[in-house]
Amino acid sequence: MNLEYRRMRPSDVRRIGEMERELFDNPWSPGIFLIEIQNKNVAHPYVLLQGKMIIGYTVVWKIEREIHIGNIAVDKKYQRKGYGAFLMQKIFDTFQDYEVIYLEVRATNKPAISLYEKFGFGTLYRRKHYYPDGEDALVMARYRERKL
Repeated sequence: MNLEYRRMRPSDVRRIGEMERELFDNPWSPGIFLIEIQNKNVAHPYVLLQGKMIIGYTVVWKIEREIHIGNIAVDKKYQRKGYGAFLMQKIFDTFQDYEVIYLEVRATNKPAISLYEKFGFGTLYRRKHYYPDGEDALVMARYRERKL
């Protein structure tokens, strides 16, 4: 398996836009990804390539010791093959000095919730009608274990 995890580039946005439209009911626009690429102080957008094909991506925001996973996605053809877990592990490898990591997930997205729980996330609360279609979001978090 020839995998590469690298920072997102403007030339990646077309493919990412295709994946967004295929995967999500309310996809991010290509312009949002371009903004994230330019916002190097806070935003950390990465892509996962197999060979030369982008098969996944993440957008993480880091402010001080707080991490927010804004977007994580794997191409439908590559789902349920461990790539989502690979991306999650890359986030933890990249951002080791966090106190807390947050994310939102559709309350009905059981595969994603299961993945996040395997990585130690727990549900903090439910945001009612968070998504444009009215679906609730679960706000999940993982706190770093503090060494005394």
